[in-house]
Amino acid sequence: MTFFTDLTPCTYFAGHLAPSPQLLAVGWLDTVHPFPRGAVAHHTLLRLARLVAPDMEPDAAADPLPPGVVRVPWQPVLACGYHECEICSHDTTNWPPALHPRHSDRVLIEGRTLRVGANNLFVPGDGVVYLAPDLILHYILAHDYLPPRPFLMAVRRCPGSHSAAYRDLIVANGPSYLRDPSYWQGYPPRDPTPMPTPGTSQVWRMLRGWLSRS
Repeated sequence: MTFFTDLTPCTYFAGHLAPSPQLLAVGWLDTVHPFPRGAVAHHTLLRLARLVAPDMEPDAAADPLPPGVVRVPWQPVLACGYHECEICSHDTTNWPPALHPRHSDRVLIEGRTLRVGANNLFVPGDGVVYLAPDLILHYILAHDYLPPRPFLMAVRRCPGSHSAAYRDLIVANGPSYLRDPSYWQGYPPRDPTPMPTPGTSQVWRMLRGWLSRS
Protein backbone atom coordinates (compact mmCIF):
# COMPACT_ATOMS: atom_id res chain seq x y z
CA MET A 1 0.00 0.00 0.00
CA THR A 2 1.32 3.46 -0.88
CA PHE A 3 1.77 5.68 2.18
CA PHE A 4 0.42 9.21 2.46
CA THR A 5 0.37 11.41 5.54
CA ASP A 6 -3.20 12.09 6.58
CA LEU A 7 -4.71 15.30 5.20
CA THR A 8 -2.01 15.83 2.57
CA PRO A 9 -2.72 15.88 -1.18
CA CYS A 10 -3.27 12.34 -2.43
CA THR A 11 -1.38 11.53 -5.63
CA TYR A 12 -2.28 7.84 -5.77
CA PHE A 13 -4.20 8.39 -9.00
CA ALA A 14 -1.71 10.88 -10.43
CA GLY A 15 -1.86 9.11 -13.79
CA HIS A 16 -5.60 9.72 -13.92
CA LEU A 17 -6.48 12.56 -11.52
CA ALA A 18 -4.31 15.66 -11.29
CA PRO A 19 -2.90 16.27 -7.78
CA SER A 20 -4.95 18.89 -5.98
CA PRO A 21 -5.04 20.50 -2.52
CA GLN A 22 -8.77 19.68 -2.64
CA LEU A 23 -8.13 15.92 -2.81
CA LEU A 24 -6.71 14.82 0.54
CA ALA A 25 -5.43 11.44 1.68
CA VAL A 26 -6.77 9.62 4.73
CA GLY A 27 -5.92 6.11 5.90
CA TRP A 28 -3.03 5.19 3.59
CA LEU A 29 -1.03 3.22 6.15
CA ASP A 30 2.10 1.11 5.98
CA THR A 31 4.47 -0.64 8.40
CA VAL A 32 7.08 2.11 8.50
CA HIS A 33 5.16 5.21 9.57
CA PRO A 34 3.38 5.44 12.94
CA PHE A 35 -0.29 6.31 12.91
CA PRO A 36 -2.71 7.70 15.51
CA ARG A 37 -4.72 5.20 17.52
CA GLY A 38 -7.97 5.58 19.39
CA ALA A 39 -11.64 4.74 19.45
CA VAL A 40 -14.09 5.59 16.67
CA ALA A 41 -17.73 6.03 17.69
CA HIS A 42 -19.92 3.12 16.62
CA HIS A 43 -22.38 5.28 14.67
CA THR A 44 -19.49 6.78 12.70
CA LEU A 45 -18.05 3.33 12.06
CA LEU A 46 -21.42 2.11 10.81
CA ARG A 47 -21.76 5.11 8.50
CA LEU A 48 -18.27 4.39 7.12
CA ALA A 49 -19.22 0.74 6.59
CA ARG A 50 -22.25 1.83 4.55
CA LEU A 51 -20.01 3.97 2.37
CA VAL A 52 -17.70 0.99 1.85
CA ALA A 53 -20.67 -1.31 1.15
CA PRO A 54 -23.59 0.70 -0.32
CA ASP A 55 -25.81 -2.38 -0.11
CA MET A 56 -25.94 -1.71 3.66
CA GLU A 57 -27.77 1.58 3.10
CA PRO A 58 -31.31 1.39 4.54
CA ASP A 59 -32.89 2.21 1.18
CA ALA A 60 -30.87 -0.35 -0.80
CA ALA A 61 -33.45 -3.09 -0.20
CA ALA A 62 -36.00 -1.07 -2.16
CA ASP A 63 -33.83 -1.31 -5.26
CA PRO A 64 -32.40 -4.84 -5.35
CA LEU A 65 -29.72 -5.85 -7.85
CA PRO A 66 -29.51 -9.17 -9.71
CA PRO A 67 -28.06 -12.13 -7.78
CA GLY A 68 -24.29 -11.98 -7.55
CA VAL A 69 -24.13 -8.26 -8.30
CA VAL A 70 -23.06 -5.86 -5.56
CA ARG A 71 -22.90 -2.09 -5.35
CA VAL A 72 -19.49 -0.54 -4.93
CA PRO A 73 -18.61 3.02 -3.87
CA TRP A 74 -18.61 5.69 -6.57
CA GLN A 75 -15.10 6.20 -7.96
CA PRO A 76 -14.05 8.45 -10.85
CA VAL A 77 -11.24 6.00 -11.61
CA LEU A 78 -11.24 2.26 -11.08
CA ALA A 79 -7.90 0.77 -10.01
CA CYS A 80 -7.03 -2.66 -11.36
CA GLY A 81 -5.59 -4.40 -8.35
CA TYR A 82 -6.08 -5.56 -4.81
CA HIS A 83 -4.38 -4.63 -1.54
CA GLU A 84 -3.88 -6.60 1.65
CA CYS A 85 -3.00 -5.08 5.00
CA GLU A 86 0.78 -4.72 5.29
CA ILE A 87 0.53 -4.43 9.07
CA CYS A 88 -1.07 -7.87 9.32
CA SER A 89 1.46 -9.46 7.00
CA HIS A 90 4.31 -8.21 9.21
CA ASP A 91 2.84 -8.80 12.67
CA THR A 92 0.10 -11.30 13.43
CA THR A 93 0.73 -11.59 17.18
CA ASN A 94 -1.85 -9.07 18.39
CA TRP A 95 -4.84 -9.97 16.25
CA PRO A 96 -8.28 -9.98 17.89
CA PRO A 97 -9.54 -13.57 18.28
CA ALA A 98 -12.48 -12.94 15.92
CA LEU A 99 -10.16 -12.08 13.05
CA HIS A 100 -7.70 -14.18 11.10
CA PRO A 101 -4.35 -12.78 9.90
CA ARG A 102 -4.93 -14.18 6.42
CA HIS A 103 -8.30 -12.47 6.14
CA SER A 104 -7.34 -8.81 6.22
CA ASP A 105 -9.62 -8.40 3.21
CA ARG A 106 -12.67 -9.11 5.37
CA VAL A 107 -14.28 -7.16 8.19
CA LEU A 108 -17.23 -8.16 10.33
CA ILE A 109 -19.68 -5.41 11.27
CA GLU A 110 -23.36 -5.49 12.17
CA GLY A 111 -23.35 -9.24 11.55
CA ARG A 112 -22.17 -8.83 7.96
CA THR A 113 -18.83 -9.78 6.44
CA LEU A 114 -17.58 -7.10 4.05
CA ARG A 115 -14.77 -7.55 1.54
CA VAL A 116 -12.24 -4.72 1.41
CA GLY A 117 -8.99 -4.03 -0.40
CA ALA A 118 -10.21 -3.36 -3.94
CA ASN A 119 -12.05 -0.02 -3.80
CA ASN A 120 -11.47 3.56 -2.70
CA LEU A 121 -13.74 6.04 -0.99
CA PHE A 122 -14.28 9.64 -2.05
CA VAL A 123 -15.85 11.46 0.90
CA PRO A 124 -16.91 15.09 0.44
CA GLY A 125 -15.76 17.46 3.19
CA ASP A 126 -15.62 21.20 3.70
CA GLY A 127 -14.06 22.52 0.50
CA VAL A 128 -12.19 19.25 -0.01
CA VAL A 129 -12.77 15.62 -0.91
CA TYR A 130 -11.10 12.94 1.20
CA LEU A 131 -9.68 9.91 -0.63
CA ALA A 132 -9.31 6.76 1.45
CA PRO A 133 -8.76 3.07 0.64
CA ASP A 134 -11.67 0.91 1.77
CA LEU A 135 -9.09 -0.94 3.91
CA ILE A 136 -9.56 1.98 6.31
CA LEU A 137 -12.42 0.00 7.82
CA HIS A 138 -10.04 -2.88 8.58
CA TYR A 139 -7.40 -0.50 9.96
CA ILE A 140 -9.93 0.91 12.43
CA LEU A 141 -11.35 -2.44 13.54
CA ALA A 142 -8.14 -4.49 13.66
CA HIS A 143 -5.44 -1.90 14.42
CA ASP A 144 -7.29 0.87 16.30
CA TYR A 145 -6.40 3.43 13.65
CA LEU A 146 -7.97 6.80 14.44
CA PRO A 147 -8.65 8.86 11.31
CA PRO A 148 -8.46 12.67 11.59
CA ARG A 149 -11.50 14.40 13.05
CA PRO A 150 -12.45 16.36 9.90
CA PHE A 151 -12.68 13.09 7.99
CA LEU A 152 -14.85 11.46 10.64
CA MET A 153 -17.15 14.47 10.64
CA ALA A 154 -17.39 14.26 6.84
CA VAL A 155 -18.23 10.55 7.05
CA ARG A 156 -21.07 11.23 9.47
CA ARG A 157 -22.56 13.86 7.13
CA CYS A 158 -21.97 11.97 3.89
CA PRO A 159 -25.07 10.82 1.98
CA GLY A 160 -25.07 7.50 0.19
CA SER A 161 -22.58 7.41 -2.66
CA HIS A 162 -25.32 6.34 -5.07
CA SER A 163 -27.35 9.49 -4.49
CA ALA A 164 -27.68 12.78 -6.32
CA ALA A 165 -26.94 14.58 -3.03
CA TYR A 166 -23.57 12.85 -2.90
CA ARG A 167 -22.78 13.86 -6.48
CA ASP A 168 -23.63 17.48 -5.71
CA LEU A 169 -21.32 17.52 -2.67
CA ILE A 170 -18.40 15.99 -4.60
CA VAL A 171 -18.82 18.53 -7.40
CA ALA A 172 -19.17 21.44 -4.97
CA ASN A 173 -16.18 20.57 -2.75
CA GLY A 174 -13.74 18.65 -4.92
CA PRO A 175 -11.30 19.59 -7.69
CA SER A 176 -12.92 21.23 -10.70
CA TYR A 177 -12.11 18.28 -12.97
CA LEU A 178 -14.59 16.14 -11.01
CA ARG A 179 -17.29 18.18 -12.74
CA ASP A 180 -16.39 16.38 -15.97
CA PRO A 181 -19.68 14.80 -17.13
CA SER A 182 -17.88 11.58 -18.08
CA TYR A 183 -17.31 10.86 -14.38
CA TRP A 184 -21.07 11.04 -13.83
CA GLN A 185 -22.29 9.35 -16.99
CA GLY A 186 -25.78 8.02 -16.37
CA TYR A 187 -25.72 9.23 -12.78
CA PRO A 188 -29.10 8.92 -11.06
CA PRO A 189 -31.20 12.10 -10.92
CA ARG A 190 -32.82 11.05 -7.66
CA ASP A 191 -32.37 8.70 -4.69
CA PRO A 192 -32.11 5.77 -4.49
CA THR A 193 -30.72 4.37 -7.74
CA PRO A 194 -27.77 2.03 -8.30
CA MET A 195 -24.76 3.55 -9.97
CA PRO A 196 -24.10 2.49 -13.56
CA THR A 197 -21.00 0.65 -14.61
CA PRO A 198 -18.05 2.94 -15.45
CA GLY A 199 -18.36 4.81 -18.72
CA THR A 200 -16.09 3.95 -21.61
CA SER A 201 -14.11 7.16 -21.14
CA GLN A 202 -13.39 6.25 -17.50
CA VAL A 203 -12.11 2.79 -18.44
CA TRP A 204 -9.99 4.27 -21.24
CA ARG A 205 -8.42 6.80 -18.85
CA MET A 206 -7.59 3.99 -16.45
CA LEU A 207 -5.98 1.82 -19.14
CA ARG A 208 -4.09 4.73 -20.68
CA GLY A 209 -2.58 5.67 -17.30
CA TRP A 210 -1.65 2.06 -16.57
CA LEU A 211 0.01 1.62 -19.95
CA SER A 212 2.00 4.84 -19.54
CA ARG A 213 3.54 3.47 -16.32
CA SER A 214 4.30 -0.02 -17.65
